[in-house]
Amino acid sequence: MEQNLTVEKPTEIDSNDPASKEFRRLKREVGLLRIAVEKLADEPASIVIPDYTETLEGISEQMQATADQLAKWAEKPALRLTEQALSEAIAKAGNDARADDHAALAKATSTMRETERRIADVVASARTADQQRTWIWRAGLMGAAIGAFAAFALPFIAISIAPTSWHWPENRATSILGGDMWFAGERLQARADQDRWVMRSDFERMTDGSRERLARCLRAAAKAQRPTKCEITLKAPQPEAR
Repeated sequence: MEQNLTVEKPTEIDSNDPASKEFRRLKREVGLLRIAVEKLADEPASIVIPDYTETLEGISEQMQATADQLAKWAEKPALRLTEQALSEAIAKAGNDARADDHAALAKATSTMRETERRIADVVASARTADQQRTWIWRAGLMGAAIGAFAAFALPFIAISIAPTSWHWPENRATSILGGDMWFAGERLQARADQDRWVMRSDFERMTDGSRERLARCLRAAAKAQRPTKCEITLKAPQPEAR
């Protein structure tokens, strides 16, 4: 007697990983095995029961292969992790990532500070250069002033300390006033005391005989201790020295 058996279609798992594939294949084989056992139970004893030894051996081998594959997967670190171990691993990875971020931030901060220091050094160097230029200008102006003062004062100092026999003051005055030393002397006398210069000029205008008479009159006045009249002759006046 034949009996229609409905084989339930195994529920498919929407996954493409090897474990899911093996589980689907194993489920199909177990379903076939159950159908075969049920069929044997319903058949009369007179019916020759097929020899399922080979099939069972194949099923056993496949189950063993599946078990071996599952054992290999179980040895993988990801599958051996517990919730606590997984959370600890995630926390460690986060700490490592934050440590790297902290190191990068510290490096960036150090670089920024180094850049700021270099900028400050450049600014300070520029200020120092400006100060140095200012000092150089001041030193130059001071040196020029000292040089001008020395050029003006040193000749007078040298003339004042030079020996009298060198006649440096007279030579200096002659070079400034022009002409010879006698002419320079006349100009200085005329500018120093005009009245005395006129008297001296009048005396020079006397003739040689008048000078002698004047000398005798002076001696007579000194001897008599009173004013004495004296007649003298003067030369025509010459143009005044300029």
